[in-house]
Amino acid sequence: MTANQILDKINQRAQNLDLPKQYFQKMFYLESFLKQVSQLL
Repeated sequence: MTANQILDKINQRAQNLDLPKQYFQKMFYLESFLKQVSQLL
């Protein structure tokens, strides 16, 4: 999955739930951080 696909998915989720953008930016940061960490392990 490319970064663009991940962003699209997150944007869709944000639209569906209609939550503040800031929350999803935090979620995206956490998600990408966890992916990087899991790749290292």
